[in-house]
Amino acid sequence: MVDGSLARFLILPSDEDYPDENLSVGIRQAPSVLIQALQLVANGGGAVKVNLTGKTADQNTAVNPMTVPMSDAARARFADLSDALTEELRAAAGTAFTAILARTGENALKLALIVAVGRDPVRPEIDITAADWAIGFVRHYARRTMEAVERHVADTETEAHLKRLREIVRSAGPKGIAKSEITRASQWLKSRDRDEILLTLIESGDITTGMRDSSTKQAMVYRMARWGG
Repeated sequence: MVDGSLARFLILPSDEDYPDENLSVGIRQAPSVLIQALQLVANGGGAVKVNLTGKTADQNTAVNPMTVPMSDAARARFADLSDALTEELRAAAGTAFTAILARTGENALKLALIVAVGRDPVRPEIDITAADWAIGFVRHYARRTMEAVERHVADTETEAHLKRLREIVRSAGPKGIAKSEITRASQWLKSRDRDEILLTLIESGDITTGMRDSSTKQAMVYRMARWGG
C-alpha cells in the first residue's frame, strides 16, 4: 500500500483455492481463430504500422500509438463514474482506500480500451457496452480489494492482533466459536490481551455473544454481529 502498487492491480480472488485437478485435458492447443485475432491486434489492425511493430526492444524504440475513439454515451458514463469516485474519495480521506479509489477510473478506462481493441482491432471504439462492462468489473474487484484490506492489513501490531482475532471469529461462521476454541487458535496472544481485544470487538459492534446448545450443556460463543461470509 505504501508505494501505491496495490492500486495499480486488479486482484481477482478465486472461489476455490485448490480446485480438483483436470486429468482429462491433455495437450492444449490455442484455437487458430484466437491466434489470428491476436496477430491482427499486434499488427495494428492491419491498417497502420503502430505500437512497436518492426521496432527493437530498447530505449530507442519509437511508439506510434493508435487513437481509439469513445462514443458519447460511454464518455458520459465515465463522467458519471468520475463524479461518484470524487465523492467516495472525499468520504474515504485519511484511509488506505483512497489509493484504490483514485485508480479505479483509470483502470476502468484501460480495460474498456482493451475490450474495444479486442472486439474490433481494425476499427475499435469504446462504446457504452465496453464502458459498462469495464466499470462494473473494476468497481466489483476494487470493492473486494478494499474489503480484504479492511480485514487483513494493519498499521500497528495491536490492530493486526485485533484483525486476526476477528478473522478467527468470522471463520467459525454463523454457529459461533467458544472461548476455548479462540484461545487455542490464538496462542500467540497473552490471556489479558485476548480478553481486551474481544471486549473491544464487542464494544465496537463487530462481534456479539450468544449461547449454543451442546450435548451436555449450553456454552457461550462469539460470532460476527453482521454475518456476511
